[in-house]
Amino acid sequence: MELDIIYNKDCLEGMKRLPDGIINLVYIDPPFCTQKNRGYKDVWKWDEEIESHYDIIKDCKVIKAFKILLGRNYLFVYLVYIYIRIMEMHRVLAGDGSIYVHCDYRVDSYLRLILDDIFGKENFVNEIIWKYHAGTTPWKGLGRKHDVILFYSKNPDFKFNQWREPIPPEKWKDYRFVDEEGRKYRLGGNRDTTRYYLDEGRAAVDVWVDINIINKAAKERLNFPTQKPQKLLERIVKMSSNEGDLVADFFCGSGTTCAVAKKLNRCYIGFEINLKGYKIAKSRLEAEKTLWDMKSE
Repeated sequence: MELDIIYNKDCLEGMKRLPDGIINLVYIDPPFCTQKNRGYKDVWKWDEEIESHYDIIKDCKVIKAFKILLGRNYLFVYLVYIYIRIMEMHRVLAGDGSIYVHCDYRVDSYLRLILDDIFGKENFVNEIIWKYHAGTTPWKGLGRKHDVILFYSKNPDFKFNQWREPIPPEKWKDYRFVDEEGRKYRLGGNRDTTRYYLDEGRAAVDVWVDINIINKAAKERLNFPTQKPQKLLERIVKMSSNEGDLVADFFCGSGTTCAVAKKLNRCYIGFEINLKGYKIAKSRLEAEKTLWDMKSE
């Protein structure tokens, strides 16, 4: 298959044409099992295709457990659909590669079990909490203001570029020393004379609060219901890939992952079965390719 292209087809069909271990980084933002169609399919029913996929994976322990727990309801259909695709993602992922699976409260616990089963519990890296400000507050219970991104590696020795987050303003007062170059720093305390510089930030944590969702007035908005911010994908792509690596998004929606990969000098491959999303992503990549070509002249 060609690289640096988005395909309008089911990712399962596409992945079967990819060789083992070719992908350095996978990010997916699959349907959230809402049982609602919001411009893309997210209503799940048992059919012949699901039956054929179930026959392949029915002896997997986690699938057996899900069937006992759920029966053949819509959630079980969704989990069969996802399981067989994540199996293929594991196959095409490089030995030092990583996968990020974007989800929410509806299925995060189930997807964690699937990823443990396929990738191995020992290859769980982080459960990233992406906290944002949008969303509604129910009459009872608490407002849901975050998504979950499950981060797994294929092997313990995986590629990772440490990301450091800016020091929050309320902590700036602690950086009261200035070196000969005018850089502010603080000391470690007690007998620790290590200099910790303000402009170097601090080691990142697994709760991300500095990236908001794309609102209606955002310049990057492309009128696709599940579009994710470029800043979110830039962070993930920078952390888990290097220039020249191959980044894949098998549910690429409006094409944000692919656009970010191209911007950061990575190769990409994307799959989007929804025709509207595919057309948006294709137009976006073509327009941005023209812009990049102009900048490189």
